[in-house]
Order: sequence, then C-alpha cells, then structure tokens
Amino acid sequence: MLKTSLNFAWRSLGHLPRIARYGVLLLAMALAAGVLALRYWVLPDIERYHDRITASVSHAVGQPVTIGRIAADWDGVGPHLLLTDIRILDQQGETALALQRVELELSWMTLLAGELRLSRLEVDRPELLIRRDAQGAVQISGIPLTGQAQSSGTELADLLLQQSRIVVRNAQISWLDEKKSAPLLVFKDVNLLIRNSWHHHRFAMRALPPAELATQLDVRGDLFGNTFDDLQRWSGEI
Repeated sequence: MLKTSLNFAWRSLGHLPRIARYGVLLLAMALAAGVLALRYWVLPDIERYHDRITASVSHAVGQPVTIGRIAADWDGVGPHLLLTDIRILDQQGETALALQRVELELSWMTLLAGELRLSRLEVDRPELLIRRDAQGAVQISGIPLTGQAQSSGTELADLLLQQSRIVVRNAQISWLDEKKSAPLLVFKDVNLLIRNSWHHHRFAMRALPPAELATQLDVRGDLFGNTFDDLQRWSGEI
C-alpha cells in the first residue's frame, strides 16, 4: 500500500522538472518528520517546554501570562493542549483575568500564517467583568478592548477573531455601564459559540440575566468585520 501510494505521488509530479520533484518530496519528508517528532517526542514531554509556551502565549496575547500546568495529546490530525490555572496579568502585574481550564487544538495554518491559529478554543467557567467607562471605552477584566488603537487589549480581541472556533461554557459575565450610570448586571450560565472565517464572524449566545429583568437570553449574530479598532465599518445583523 505504501509503495503504491509513493509511486502514485511520484507519477503525479511527473510534469514538474526533476529538481522540483525532488524538492517537493524532500519538503514532504521534512514535514512528515516534523509531525512524527511533534506527536511522539514533543507532546508527551510538553512540560519541558512550559516556559517557551508561556512566553509564546504572552506574546500572542500582548499581556503577561502565567500557566499553572500544560498537558498535551494528539487529537485527530492535530495537537491538542489542555491548560489549567491561566492568569492574564495587567501592566502592574496583578491578575486581570483568571481562567480555570482552557482547551485548544492547533491549526496547521499556524505554519503558513506565522502566528497563532487554532482550530478550536474552549474555555470553561470563566468569570468576566465587562465595563464601559464614562468616556465610552470598554474593558474586559481591566484589559482595554476598544478606544485605544494601539492597546494590547485590542490586539487580544483581534487575535480571537482569527481563531476558527471558540466555545465558552458556563461563564459568569458582569456588565457595568458607567456611561449610563446603570447598576451592575450579572449574567449566569453563559454559553457562547463563535465561528470565524477570515472576516466573517458568526456567534450564538445563551445566558440567564437577573430574574427580575428577563428570562433566558438567546442572541445570534452574523457579522463581517476586520478589527475591533474600526467597529464603524462592520456590517451584518444580530
């Protein structure tokens, strides 16, 4: 079977010059070797790379990050990581956002894009405070989201737009609108699904608001946009 497959692949490249054929095969062999090394040597010993992974995540997020423990295995056609006790720190070194458990599956697009790409990102039981100050600037657990073109918070939000599938389960989200001087609203049992494909973003969210305000919320959206820094140019419907 393997010999037949190799012969078929070689014949398929027959229209290319000989040097190009050998180049393609060498590239394929190098990629296969890299996949095998990742699956059988790197992933089983993933904690050895704890500091490197933490540094990479911090760079991608744009904020200092600490990770309690990292576990890894192979899921389908890609590496699967389980991170526990993740803390995103603010500029003063205080915890701005704490996540108990995060699962992620790396996408092979990471190699082509040169930056983090995930096929799947799942977060369990996060507790978030979303705050809009009197000037209209929005923060998530102290991290700016909009209103500052160069803020690391905007970079983090835009990074989430580049991930294929994001799932949030059993979250608690508090909304504080200081611009309208409104009281704090706490939404429980928040479940969120986001699917991103280039500049196309679809989401579905269910949540329990305070009982005196409404029954369960069910919100869905189909949006087109590039960056949170330019929300005025977004289109779509919710």
